[in-house]
Amino acid sequence: MDKISLVFKMASFFKEPIKDIYSDVKDEYLHYFENGLTEYTLQFLNKFSQTKTFLHRNERFEFYDIFFPVDIIDLSSRKTFNSLNTTDFFKESNYITIIGNAGSGKSMLMKHLFLASINSGKRIPIFIELRYLNDFEGNISDYIHNILFKNKIARNEKIVERLLKENYFLFLLDGYDEIYSDRKDNITKELEDFIDQYSNNYFVVTSRPGANAESLERNKNYRVKELSSKQIKSFIKLQLNFVEDKEDSITKVLEVIEQNSNQDFNEYLSSPLLLSMFLFTFSSYPELPKKKSKFYWNVYDTLSSKHDSLTKKGFWQHERKSNLQSDEVEKILEWFSYISLFKGQYSFDDNYLSQTLTQIKNSLKLSCDVNDIIYDLTVSISILVKDGLEYKFPHKSLQEYFTASLISKLPTEKREGLYKEKMNQLKLFTFGGNQSFFNLCFELDKVCFSKSFILKNSNELIIPLSNITGKEFICRYFKAFRINLFFRENEKNKDILRSAGFGYASSPEDNVLNFFKLTNSSFLRLGKEIPKKELEKFLKTKNNNTEKRDNIEYNLIFDNFDECKKIDDDLYKIMEKYGYVKAAKAIFNNLVKKVKELEKEIENESDTTNDLLSI
Repeated sequence: MDKISLVFKMASFFKEPIKDIYSDVKDEYLHYFENGLTEYTLQFLNKFSQTKTFLHRNERFEFYDIFFPVDIIDLSSRKTFNSLNTTDFFKESNYITIIGNAGSGKSMLMKHLFLASINSGKRIPIFIELRYLNDFEGNISDYIHNILFKNKIARNEKIVERLLKENYFLFLLDGYDEIYSDRKDNITKELEDFIDQYSNNYFVVTSRPGANAESLERNKNYRVKELSSKQIKSFIKLQLNFVEDKEDSITKVLEVIEQNSNQDFNEYLSSPLLLSMFLFTFSSYPELPKKKSKFYWNVYDTLSSKHDSLTKKGFWQHERKSNLQSDEVEKILEWFSYISLFKGQYSFDDNYLSQTLTQIKNSLKLSCDVNDIIYDLTVSISILVKDGLEYKFPHKSLQEYFTASLISKLPTEKREGLYKEKMNQLKLFTFGGNQSFFNLCFELDKVCFSKSFILKNSNELIIPLSNITGKEFICRYFKAFRINLFFRENEKNKDILRSAGFGYASSPEDNVLNFFKLTNSSFLRLGKEIPKKELEKFLKTKNNNTEKRDNIEYNLIFDNFDECKKIDDDLYKIMEKYGYVKAAKAIFNNLVKKVKELEKEIENESDTTNDLLSI
């Protein structure tokens, strides 16, 4: 079925039930609704039905010719299913959270869910990039109402309420990790309230790890799985299907990947983004780099100096209007990435791009025209891509790479000061989700970054928790990680409660757990279910700032995180009896172990450097 027919079919599908349910709705509004919904869905259908990829950035392909469906794992049952089967997403819940690393395929997955919703015609998909709420003056409900008004899906508040109360919508909420931390608590509460109020609809939230999206109360949590060896080969064949000499290209790439010496690099190839980067740079760099930072450098070098794309034969290089050398362009990109990342800018309008590049050009004392620099970045090199009225990096991780690269080249005292002070600025613009950036800093500047950031912030967590036991330990542990523990009724047995969520501080130094591949989510998994009557008995005897929300017994441990008086002897006994004290100690001990291992690694590396310098 063609696009127009699909859109009209969906609009007609919703018009009739609205007419049946609301007898006072006039034909004039139904016509208004039908036209508005048709224009809205057609606009996004045109946007999403064809797409560019990192490998194919200069032309658009039919979405399903290039879409690779990744596997998704249910974090509670550990069941895995393929994302192509959208009905599997909502078998157990119509509120879900999808966690995936940078470049794992979350954005393509959201496009797939949008298109599948239109194809089925059963729900109206509303796509929302959560980062736009950072600068929005109203709440999330206002934002969604504005979308419905702007796109003429509704013309007044009464109609909006009627539509939202039904089960007409699929809300695709992309990028929870890009919510500024100073707005995170408010936006999260607004989001949960909106889901509670309009719970008949379907909701999907995506996030990088570390942003605590798993704690959304109603949501069932899923994680994007890494590509298996079999999927890596299938992905390669799909992506190279449109290049010239595709059979020869596929054969050569598979030969390199299947070499025994390259089996250790599957960690990098199991990411769709990094695998795409490897394919893009293969003609110039047919070897597998050991570090992710080398992937990104290979990409830039291929774009800036060789531009020998797999999609073309022979050598090809665009005219560079600015006449800048590759190292000069790289320096501009590093400073632009640094400035924009630490200001929370991940997309750039013409004004921001021009002003920032002008400041950089003047500071670097370059004589070229800023418009020529923009042309080179977007056309000659194509390191920035234009999406509508905004410019973006092909992926946020490239912006993070150039920032980490710049920092690694600064004098030692500048790097130390930046890691100790400037990194805290990130907490203004993200809530978690910085692990990709931290890992790149670690790769490019291991000793200084470890000493000045990771070890410094780890020890600030460890020292207050050392050499103490009992209630004082759990009290300080909850304070250190700002944990809110609450409970939800078990779906199969309403007489027992399972731990449902937690929260921890948004500043990057408190996300060191993620750097060591530890997580407070294990605190929930290690804790046992609690009989409902036992917890309710405790709650009734305490003035514990407790509220009942839907099927959740929400137990807010602290009024604020500067006091621990809410953990009294009775609550401590419950937490100890059901394994939460043991879980907290296990996480703490693992952190101590990982820190000692890193300290030893840094010490050995420093000794090696000194030995070599003395030769």
